[in-house]
Amino acid sequence: MAYYVYQNRNNGQIRVSEAPDLTIQGRAVWRTVTDHNETGVPAAIAAYEARKAAEAGAVDAEQAADRAALGLPRTPVVTPEDHGAVGNGVADDRAALQNAVDAAASLGREVWLGKGKTYKVSQPATFSGAVAKNTSYNAVLIPSGVTVRGFDSTILITGIDGTKAYSNSPPHNLPGTAGVYNAFQVAKGSSGVTITGVRFLGQNDFTFILGHQAAAIDVDVSPTAGGVRDITIEKCIFENLWGFSVHHQGNGHRIHVRDCRMKNVTNTVNVNGDYCEITGNTFENAAVVECSGSYCVISSNMVKSSPHGGFSLGGRPSGPYGYGTVCANNVIDGAEGQGIIVADGSDGYIVQGNTIQRTTQSGIVATGPNQAVRRLIIANNTIISAGASGAAASNRFGVHVGAAPDTLVVGNHVTDAAITGYSTHTAYYAGSTSGVQFIGNRATGAALVSHLGLDSTPNALVQGNNFAPGKVGRSGTTTYEASLVGDLLFARAADGRGIYYSTTLPEGSLSAPPGSLALCPEEVYPGSSAGYALWIKESGYSNAGWVPFGGSLASTTKTANYTNLLADPPLMIFNGTGLTYTLADPTTATRKGRQWTVKNINASALTVDSAGSGLIDGAASKTLAQWEKATFYCDGTQWLTV
Repeated sequence: MAYYVYQNRNNGQIRVSEAPDLTIQGRAVWRTVTDHNETGVPAAIAAYEARKAAEAGAVDAEQAADRAALGLPRTPVVTPEDHGAVGNGVADDRAALQNAVDAAASLGREVWLGKGKTYKVSQPATFSGAVAKNTSYNAVLIPSGVTVRGFDSTILITGIDGTKAYSNSPPHNLPGTAGVYNAFQVAKGSSGVTITGVRFLGQNDFTFILGHQAAAIDVDVSPTAGGVRDITIEKCIFENLWGFSVHHQGNGHRIHVRDCRMKNVTNTVNVNGDYCEITGNTFENAAVVECSGSYCVISSNMVKSSPHGGFSLGGRPSGPYGYGTVCANNVIDGAEGQGIIVADGSDGYIVQGNTIQRTTQSGIVATGPNQAVRRLIIANNTIISAGASGAAASNRFGVHVGAAPDTLVVGNHVTDAAITGYSTHTAYYAGSTSGVQFIGNRATGAALVSHLGLDSTPNALVQGNNFAPGKVGRSGTTTYEASLVGDLLFARAADGRGIYYSTTLPEGSLSAPPGSLALCPEEVYPGSSAGYALWIKESGYSNAGWVPFGGSLASTTKTANYTNLLADPPLMIFNGTGLTYTLADPTTATRKGRQWTVKNINASALTVDSAGSGLIDGAASKTLAQWEKATFYCDGTQWLTV
């Protein structure tokens, strides 16, 4: 350390500082001491250093003795330079880093990396023979209680043997069978480890080799031995890495990855422990985050242009399965694959408040190919243009629920924003699952083919959604517990279905049990001026017995003799000379309870009679003069004017 030393000419007082003392410079009574070997100066410098060490939390006498025994300087931290590191990015500093970490663990001190320094690390050996699979080869092993703190410091990760540059393009030619190669390894059974402010940089845009598990920081690689606790990785940068930024598999609690930046990383964060945190991170051209533990939080992360999707939650093909994890308030803008997937065995997960756009596949997917996802909540997410244009419709859903019983989908908004290269087919889809609930969701965008699709979803609940009736469809064994359309709540019919949707008249074409409802938003009676929107199935299980109600009064005008049909509109207008309108036999089952209003606008009288032996008010016929009208009601035995 270079010091500025000043001496008072009058009393000989010596002052020491690490920067020019502007309160002294220029005053005649003080002189600058250039020879630090002058009498009294070394003692003044030593006293200054002792005072600064005390202010910084200097080690006590016992710890000072320990450091002296190790040949280390009396400072409150350990540095790689204490152990011979160069930090120029050329010399291999792996051994010095390991020795610094070991010393810090022994003394209970932090490891401080040099400001602006680059420490090159390589694997500890050249592997010329076979390497046992799942054998771990680590550059630096981090034990319990150690904090590694960087100050614009870089760990430069080289090839496997530190000398050979393995290409990221096949063939990779890594010696031996598949193994595990890590830069930093948090030791099994460790706790209280913190790595902060460090940049991990892969050399020459490669570091680890396809087919070999690898990580910049690996936390407890074994899922069965030596669980870890309370590991914090924060404010780090991971760049140009083939393997994982942070990898944790199996037995562990409270793994925190926060406020980090991942750029050009093939795999980023893999956390399989419980009570873990992945928050405030930025992922740029970096792959998927994986988390399958219980009671974890993935929040406030930004993903931009991920080559392998966004977040993968759950996904263990066998137990123990995760429970209660929350994925909230993240932004995913551009992903090759799905935005968020909740998979195998996950129970009670919450996916809430995320914004997802420009994914080449569906925005949010819940599926359990091996073990069903249960009690999932998908709430208040915004999904914009999910699915690549031209891809299969089954890969272009906003929200896709499959093999995930009792999923609640509430308050979400799916829109197709006409972004070039992206086109959402179906806003919301559920298939082969029971008890799914769609409540208060929105679907917008003219390009959306379907707002809601249900296939074999028994006991579904659909309420209060902003869906176009003509863009809602269902098939298979789908049943509704209830369906809310506008302000009307319709209970389910005898077969469990509440409302049918059809683009044609239901009478004669749509079979349903009594009590069913049918919306025909596009239908107009042939030759009529308007059409009904809603029909009710009055009787029977065939395609007959539909009765229209509500909407405007539909009508048709006849200029020739005409016989009544069940599908006729309620107002029949006649304009022709000497015409006859024949009502159906009143004993026909489908006519009971039905009524038609007949109006004659021609100067010639209109005759109304009944087929078969039916009567009208006890008579064979009724005559209507010009401008007269009558309403004919069937009581099942005859027609009555009302």
